[in-house]
Amino acid sequence: MAVPERPQRWVPLGEGLLLLEFADRPSPAVTEAIVRVRDRLLARPFPGLLELIPGYTTLGLLYDPEAVVAALGGASDGSGAEAADPAEAARRLAEASLNAGEDPAPDGRGDRSPPSAASGEAPRPAAEPVEIPVRYDGEDLEALAERTGLSREDIVRLHSGTIYTVYMIGFMPGFPYLGEVPEPLRVPRRSVPRTRVPAGAVGIAGAQTGIYPYESPGGWWIIGHTPLRMFDPAADPPVRLRIGDRVRFVPVE
Repeated sequence: MAVPERPQRWVPLGEGLLLLEFADRPSPAVTEAIVRVRDRLLARPFPGLLELIPGYTTLGLLYDPEAVVAALGGASDGSGAEAADPAEAARRLAEASLNAGEDPAPDGRGDRSPPSAASGEAPRPAAEPVEIPVRYDGEDLEALAERTGLSREDIVRLHSGTIYTVYMIGFMPGFPYLGEVPEPLRVPRRSVPRTRVPAGAVGIAGAQTGIYPYESPGGWWIIGHTPLRMFDPAADPPVRLRIGDRVRFVPVE
């Protein structure tokens, strides 16, 4: 199925939020489309744009209702001018920004300074996959081998031999949802979550793999650990991985 370069639906959610829906399920192509639209809106922000929040298959667009209506010459309360719908005003302004010229960079992720409207992450120049060193010593490695019928060596080979795409950052600051795990490694979440998963744990759940930035409860199958810090509030940017990044896990002793 072809992935649209623009949102398929613009859904108003309450006052001041539009949800741009691109597809029904995540994929690298869907993420690329979301990042491209986000970066174009960051490069050409319209009056009233406050924040852009990328998700699995969506882009949340936060806006100031009064500002977007005023930008189109109306008034949201109907006083002194014809009333206007803020969600429709925001959609029209966003589409005008998207239609204004070509992408700032060929891949939509060029090196430029974002405007004041925040996206939750700064664009990163296109590059080789980000390498994450992993000790494949996870507490679920043996159980996963037994469940899948694979050897430990096969699990490591399959997991580290795939280039993943960061679909989303969520659950906790810096937690990357990466897709997609090779079919033989796909297993449901653990039936009984752990009350403690250490920071740096690398896990698998369904078609995704991820990295726990902090110690927390969790239900993913833990197959290894990375010494890298995934979230550092003192760093700029604080997150090591960002939506749209390509990632490769590198086995280490």
